[in-house]
Amino acid sequence: MYLQAMVPVTIIVYKAFFPIIHDGCYVFLCFNFKYSKVDVIDQRILTGKVNEIYGGYVTILALFFSRFLKDMKDPRANLVMNFEPRIIRMVSNELDVVDSGVLAMRHMETYMGKQLLGILS
Repeated sequence: MYLQAMVPVTIIVYKAFFPIIHDGCYVFLCFNFKYSKVDVIDQRILTGKVNEIYGGYVTILALFFSRFLKDMKDPRANLVMNFEPRIIRMVSNELDVVDSGVLAMRHMETYMGKQLLGILS
């Protein structure tokens, strides 16, 4: 019987998800480090600029997430504030899903960071 030396393992996280409620509907923001984007994933069809639609949630959350990363000594902390926001619409093939929270959770499970539909910026 022998013991292996404990080696610290570094885990690189490429996506950080933040669910929010906007106008009574669940939406989630994904800070995607692989693509340097903040994806706002929403089931509603909304037009306009991201900060106009969501009232500054993206900017405020980016600021606090950046502060958190700085506190954790993460070298990517300053990158977060420069991520380009984009809106990606959630689409459900299931007609019985009326709860936006359930729909948002299903999309969080399968989200890969690539835009599947047109950008509504």
